[in-house]
Amino acid sequence: MPGEHPGQPFRGLLPDILTQLSRRLHFDFNITLQTKYGRLNKRTNIWNGMVGDLNGTEGADLAAAHLSITSKRQAAVDFVKPFRQSGLAIILSKPLADAQFGSWWTFGIFSPFSAVVWVAVIASYVAVSFLLWIICKWNPYEWRGMHADNKTEYAVQAEAYTLPGCFWMIFTSGNKQGCECGPHSISGRILVLSWFTFTTILIASFVAGITVNLYWASFPHFIPAPHTTIKTLGDLTIRATVQKDFFLGVIPGSSDDRYLRSVPLGQEFDAIRDYLDSDLGQKYAPQSLDDGLKKTRTGNFGWLLNTMTGKYLVNQRPCDLTLIDTGYGMRSFGFAVPKNAYALKRELDIAILQLIEEGVLEDLEEKWEVGHGECWNQTSYEQQKDAVTSLTFRGERPQANTVLSFGGPLLALLLGAIISVCTSLAEYLSTKHSGLRDVGMPQQELKNEET
Repeated sequence: MPGEHPGQPFRGLLPDILTQLSRRLHFDFNITLQTKYGRLNKRTNIWNGMVGDLNGTEGADLAAAHLSITSKRQAAVDFVKPFRQSGLAIILSKPLADAQFGSWWTFGIFSPFSAVVWVAVIASYVAVSFLLWIICKWNPYEWRGMHADNKTEYAVQAEAYTLPGCFWMIFTSGNKQGCECGPHSISGRILVLSWFTFTTILIASFVAGITVNLYWASFPHFIPAPHTTIKTLGDLTIRATVQKDFFLGVIPGSSDDRYLRSVPLGQEFDAIRDYLDSDLGQKYAPQSLDDGLKKTRTGNFGWLLNTMTGKYLVNQRPCDLTLIDTGYGMRSFGFAVPKNAYALKRELDIAILQLIEEGVLEDLEEKWEVGHGECWNQTSYEQQKDAVTSLTFRGERPQANTVLSFGGPLLALLLGAIISVCTSLAEYLSTKHSGLRDVGMPQQELKNEET
């Protein structure tokens, strides 16, 4: 990668390895950027990229890159002792973090229940208030022991039993605030008790639901990406060759391309080879690392390349890539020197082996792939987030309570209302049967005043 100042044109794992080699072998070096590893032109039999620079007029002495050691490249250049091994990986664009919850979070306070449940709760409140008003107004047992000459008690009871008074009584009791006076009849008490039970369950469910939603909202969330279901090379192959809503590609002529075209591992790789040879596959084939990054960031492209290079790329800003290790195609990687440069190759072989034996190479890999990678903190946080969300709701938004899950309290309230109505009718008929009349009783005077 580019250095931080002109005196340091490049920085990273490879420049650090070159620095270690120069200290041990006492040589100076200048780095020239070459974005292509090397591809053989079959018509001219000439290599391009780094392999071509070693054999051409550019005068390159060493190709310091993650060059995969293949038989064709070995015929053109000499490889130093391999310093790494890597397999085939898939590079995909990472879902973008979505910090805005939009209209959902604007009305997030209502998220514990679905819209149907909220409508049912409001309808229940109105129905219970109306039913209580009817019971309090027409049931003689609500006015037992009360006479109009007791002005204070009569006024309080008469005000509480108006329609607005019943709405207020049910509202305050539902919020656990109590009420100034309660119903005297058995039917009214059954109705209020049913409402108390219903609102207790309602409030408990609401508090539990809003707690879960707030806990879920404390984690970063991601905009769904087209590759959400891609976990293996087989998934990518199906999306590209069967569903055809995704694309895959590999740099033509690269070791990854040759591996995919030559490995006889069954129908999966046959489908990949047919896809790469098709017009669509050639259209989306990345021509370089920069082109591969550009295509991958479109969001519907899977880039096949070696795991080692992939880990480096996903660890660079803007940290918008992710890697899937396929488990296929383990290969060795090393530096290359011009053909027949035996003396230079021998010195570099010994120095590379010393770096491996002394643990220097391992420390450098740890430094740049974990410690100094530009996305190390984000990667670590995402791993912790995935571990936590996998134990809760796997990152998905908590489901709201529906009529099916909250149907029990609603049915219990309905049953209480039915029992209250039946009891009220029984109380009314009992009063008529006992010979009592409404005339002269306070509720009759209240009816006369309202009419």
